[in-house]
Amino acid sequence: MQYVQYQHINFSAWDACVANSEVVNPFMYSWSLNALTNQWDAIIWGNYEAVFPLPYRKKWGLIKYLYQVPHLHALSIMHNELISVDYEAFFTLINKQFYFFHFDIDTASIPNKYLYKKRAFQQLSLQATFDFLYENFSKSCKKNIRQAQAAGVVFSENENITLTVKNYNNAYGKYQHKYSQKAEQQLIHFIEKAIENNKILSLKATDASTSRLLSTAFFILEKNVIFYWYAAPTQEGRKVNITYLLLYEIIKRYANKATSLHFMGSDIENVANFYQQFNPTISTYFQVKKMSLL
Repeated sequence: MQYVQYQHINFSAWDACVANSEVVNPFMYSWSLNALTNQWDAIIWGNYEAVFPLPYRKKWGLIKYLYQVPHLHALSIMHNELISVDYEAFFTLINKQFYFFHFDIDTASIPNKYLYKKRAFQQLSLQATFDFLYENFSKSCKKNIRQAQAAGVVFSENENITLTVKNYNNAYGKYQHKYSQKAEQQLIHFIEKAIENNKILSLKATDASTSRLLSTAFFILEKNVIFYWYAAPTQEGRKVNITYLLLYEIIKRYANKATSLHFMGSDIENVANFYQQFNPTISTYFQVKKMSLL
């Protein structure tokens, strides 16, 4: 296990490790990290048997700190064979390189000296018939799906990045951290690269009679896992509960074809309760902080 600066990373070997990893995280590809982060170094095990990115910024141009990258769910240790991670040594190595850190990691044994918080994410197995999956939706979920269906909705492909970003900002901008203009440019660059690498499923929902926009969505596809990543309803879409129908459409399309639908997680109670109506399982990831020079 060694710390490797960006300019010394073998990106072909890195991406091969990510592609062959038992862990599924499309945000760990070098092209994803290059698009979404300011700059990054890495921890690498052996001859790229395992890799972990270290996205960082500099305060006052001097103090390096790890940060949680906007629009990136969590960092992962990617490995193409079974490895045993010494997390005490792992965090010690990070601690030597960075004065502060605040990032999410999907699995870890966190040393007691660091602050951490368990956070929840939801995942629905799609390895079943659609009828079986639908039967396990909540009653209110089924009711809202029927309401949206009755409104008359058409789903079609949509790779209009500007439209999708604008719609997302209109829907959720006031609830999100205020991202910089650079962060939004990085987001757009990531979407462009994800489309180029065939990792995006893009959809929009429109009213069948008026063609009014009801919803836009970018799902990330990786190794038969679907990530519910960047989606938002319009005001008109909210009125007909379009998000229920959007997820219904995805689950119906990929039942018994994909492995799972990853909801990306939320600790916001009403969002988590919404996801629970589709009967997913709940897992945890960790938010880790070091806010002192010790």
